[in-house]
Amino acid sequence: MLIRFRPAAVMTLIALTLGIVPAGADDVALARLLQGSPDRCSSRVMVRLIERADRASLDVAAWDRNPLFHYPLDEPPSAPATVPSLDGLTFAGALADGSVRDRLEQTPLTEAERAHPLAWQPLTKYLAEWDYELATPLFMAAAGVSGEKWGNDELVRPLQQIALAWPHGDELWVKVEFRPE
Repeated sequence: MLIRFRPAAVMTLIALTLGIVPAGADDVALARLLQGSPDRCSSRVMVRLIERADRASLDVAAWDRNPLFHYPLDEPPSAPATVPSLDGLTFAGALADGSVRDRLEQTPLTEAERAHPLAWQPLTKYLAEWDYELATPLFMAAAGVSGEKWGNDELVRPLQQIALAWPHGDELWVKVEFRPE
């Protein structure tokens, strides 16, 4: 028997259940194994282990690498004419010069800061509702990142977007995620 669920209802059910039903050690081990292995291009199920039941953790669990938000392109994009270097990758000034890193560990973020990312979409929505003018630079940075088409000007959907953010003093470090295809 197949049952079709609305994704939002499933996420809510999962989030609510986590606070009520204690998980055994085997369940936690299985969840850790499964949460790192889905293929967003083909997976229909996503498992998340939420260790802190706060708004930021739930947002990251719902938004980060969620296969429900992946809409495959009809045709694969063409490669850029020249391969960009990390040093020159600023997305039309959206990112600070020289700030692009290959790995999170290469940033100045502390271990405690790295452990608590913020999901970009709900973060910017929350900030815009609080003070739209102060949130505008974040929207502009996101537009600069998602606006780069790498020579695929006919595409409407972005080839990359900001996925996560980490506050660090007066800086905001972000993860730019490229399409998983």
